[in-house]
Amino acid sequence: MRRFSLALVFIPAVAALAPGTRSSAQTAPIPTTFEAISVAGARPVAVTMDAIEKRYGVLIDYVDAPYAAPQDTEAAHYRPGHATLIPKTHSISVSYTPLGQGPRGIRYLSCNAATLGCAPVETWPELGMTALIQQVLNQFAAQGGQVFLVRKLNMPYGPRWEVFPEEARNHSGVFVYQPDILGANVIFPSKAAGAGGQTQTPNDLLRSIYLQLESKWGSEFRIAGIPAGIPGETNATLEGESVTAWEALARFMGPGWVLRFYYAPDNGMYYPNMARLPYRQPPRPPTPTPAPARLASPRPQPPGYWQFMARTPEGMSQMQGALVQAGFLHSAPSGKWDKGTIAAVRQFQVASGIPSTGRLDTLTVLKLEAYLPKYRPRIPPKPAVDPILFGWLDSTQRGRIEIQEALTKAGFYSGPTTGRFDVQTRAALKAFQKANGIPPADGIFDFNTAQKLAPFLPKPKE
Repeated sequence: MRRFSLALVFIPAVAALAPGTRSSAQTAPIPTTFEAISVAGARPVAVTMDAIEKRYGVLIDYVDAPYAAPQDTEAAHYRPGHATLIPKTHSISVSYTPLGQGPRGIRYLSCNAATLGCAPVETWPELGMTALIQQVLNQFAAQGGQVFLVRKLNMPYGPRWEVFPEEARNHSGVFVYQPDILGANVIFPSKAAGAGGQTQTPNDLLRSIYLQLESKWGSEFRIAGIPAGIPGETNATLEGESVTAWEALARFMGPGWVLRFYYAPDNGMYYPNMARLPYRQPPRPPTPTPAPARLASPRPQPPGYWQFMARTPEGMSQMQGALVQAGFLHSAPSGKWDKGTIAAVRQFQVASGIPSTGRLDTLTVLKLEAYLPKYRPRIPPKPAVDPILFGWLDSTQRGRIEIQEALTKAGFYSGPTTGRFDVQTRAALKAFQKANGIPPADGIFDFNTAQKLAPFLPKPKE
C-alpha cells in the first residue's frame, strides 16, 4: 500500500495547477494546526471529500481519474479464480488551520435530516472552502497522486463544488491530460412522454444525460443505481436548453445528494453513484446462511457427450439400451458396435424422419434423447461469504474493522481495531492463511481467506 502523508495550510487563495504541472504544491511553513482529517481508501481524494462534506455540510461532487497504470491498481479476487483490477489503496492525512474570516463550525449549507431540505448559511466564506479543497488536491499531486482541480457552481439552493481530474497516468505510467467530462454541454432532458406514451421516469432522464456524455467522450457510463427520494427535477424553463452536464446533474439531484463518478479499471467504464448528504458508507450486506449442496432436476446430456461415450463399451451399452427401449434393437446390449446395432440405428433414423446414415450423428442422438439416461448436476452450496459481502468487507472501514475483530476471535490478531490494514494486520492475515492452508499466504484479504474467516464474522440477524 502506498501511503501519502499530507500537511495542509488552509489559506484563502485558490492555487490551480496548469496542465502538465507536477510541482506546484505549496511549500509555505505549516502553522499550528487546529483541524485534521485522516482517511484511507482506494480513492483517497473522494474519501477526503466525504470527510469535508461531513465536517462542513457542503456539497462536493467527485469524478474519478482513470486508473490505467500498474502502480495505481491492484488485483482483487471477488470470486475464486477470477482477478479484477481495482484502484490501489492510499492514505491521506490532512491538517490545517480554520479560517479567521468566519465563525468556526458554521456550516455553509445547513441540511435538515428530517425533511431532506437544505438552506444556505451566508456566514461561511465561499473562497475558504474552495481553497481548502484545492490545497488538498495540490499536495496529493505533489506526492505523486493524480492531478485534480476544483470548481464551484452556484445553484438556486446554494453552492456546490466539483473535484475532477486534469492529469492521470496512462498505461505507460506517463501523466497525460484528462478530458473535462462533466464540463461538456448536454441538452437538459424533458419529462415529456417517451416510448409507449409513458412519462419519462427519473431513470430515463438520467440515462438521457449519460447517453449524451457517451456520445461526447466515447466512454460508457453505467448507472449504478438511483436511490429513493431523488427528485429528478426538470425545470420547465430549462427543458431542451444546453447546459453543462454538471449543472444538469446538479439540478437533477437537488441539494440533498452528491455525485460520485467512479471508474472501473477492469473494464474502462464509469459508474456514477448518487449519495445522500452527508455521505455514509454503504450498509453491511447480510451474511448468507450456509446451505448444503444439492442435486438439480435431471437433465439430458449434450449430444457430444454421447458421441464420445459411444466409443467406450459402457457408453455403447447405454446407446444400445436406448435402442432397445425405443423398440428397434431386439438383443441384449453387448457394448460393441456390431451389424445388428447399425441396422437398428438405420431403422430408428427412418422412423424418425432423418437421414438413414447408420451413424450416431447429432440428429440421431437428439432423437434418442428421451431413451438415454439423464444426469443430475450437483449445485454447489452458497459461499460462506458471498462476493457482495466480500467487497464490502474489503473496501469499507467498518468492513476492515470486522476483519480485524474476526482475526482477534480466531487468535491471530491482538492489535487495535482501526479499520486500517497496517503491518500488524497484514501479518495476522498471513499467519491465518498459513494456518488454514490458503496459498499464497501473502497477507492480502482475498476471497478464499474470507471463506475461512466466515465463522468468526458477525452472524446473520434472525
